[in-house]
Amino acid sequence: MKTLDKILLFAAIYLIATSFQGGGLLPSTRLIDIDGPAALIVYEKSFVIDQEQNAILTSDIWDQFKRLGGDYRVLDKDSKFNDPSDPWAKAIQRDRDSIPWLIVSSDNFNTEQPLPANSAEVGKLLMRAVQ
Repeated sequence: MKTLDKILLFAAIYLIATSFQGGGLLPSTRLIDIDGPAALIVYEKSFVIDQEQNAILTSDIWDQFKRLGGDYRVLDKDSKFNDPSDPWAKAIQRDRDSIPWLIVSSDNFNTEQPLPANSAEVGKLLMRAVQ
């Protein structure tokens, strides 16, 4: 049996075996480990962000996201949690390159990146998470 054939056979056996253990082939790949779509904006209260990004924080896109089954938080980077296993506590501890930072997470879409420039761009990311 050739090496490639052995690898393919092993992969097939692994996929079949793991599909019967807990219902899924792979562990959750969500960046925010809650059921359903989720989003987190991490910012610093004392840091002034531009007017368009500030408008994102109070935009109606969040109401739409919630109506479609999403959950979200807007948290200061220094937010404290009583329970370190809280999914939001874990999400806020993720590495980031800048502030403000956006994490959007679901079973079918994940991104973590600097907060986009406006609500329309954030809305597109949120809609990808709920599709």
